[in-house]
Amino acid sequence: MAGILVTRAQPQAEETARMITALGLTPILAPLRKVVSLESPPPARPDTLVATSANAFSGASIPSDWLALPLYCVGTRSAEAAREAGFLNVTPGPGTAEDIVEAVIAAHPPGSQLVYLAGEPRREAIEHLLDKAGIRVDIWLRYRMEAVSHLPEAARAALATGTCGAVLHYSAESAATFFSLAAAAGLGAEAKSPKHLCLSFAILQQISRIAGAGLDIAAAATPDAQGMTALLARVATDLTQCREIG
Repeated sequence: MAGILVTRAQPQAEETARMITALGLTPILAPLRKVVSLESPPPARPDTLVATSANAFSGASIPSDWLALPLYCVGTRSAEAAREAGFLNVTPGPGTAEDIVEAVIAAHPPGSQLVYLAGEPRREAIEHLLDKAGIRVDIWLRYRMEAVSHLPEAARAALATGTCGAVLHYSAESAATFFSLAAAAGLGAEAKSPKHLCLSFAILQQISRIAGAGLDIAAAATPDAQGMTALLARVATDLTQCREIG
């Protein structure tokens, strides 16, 4: 049976598993990273905020007088988590940090103060682009992503038995962890055999550099849940045939 390997951290892994099941495929949950909430104190009250992940709303509580501030979120899931946390003025972006930065710059003059609800590791593109536009950025670290020390048993078994039809990659960091841990488990070649489906073309490019040539790899048309669902739906027929053969 050809399953779909989900390496995302919880609780996002469960959300992805429901999407896979709805397509008639079998999810294999094997988180390669875990979310560790941080309790760092907040910086000074800003004019506006940015968040790139739903994980930004875990950890230390948000000051109550911030909840009415404009908040720009990358992706609809982050926006939903922001509203669940009590934010009242949430603008969801189309799915990339660069796009949300454009929206912030269009709505705020130079000299505005922004707090980025961030995690570790993070891309620094947001703060660099905002700084270039004259918007001052404070980083409030809300969570840290920690890699697991060894390949989860569910992933090891699926690769070893050839029952992994595809691997979903939502970040370059988790993809690098996947190939590294697979190699350490003696499954480097097996890790390259499934289809590799990426949230974005940028992740695809980085995976190609990490793993080298010869991968069956594709990227979602849009870097969001809808894009990944559409990508997986396009290859579902091939994966189902693999399941039937298996």
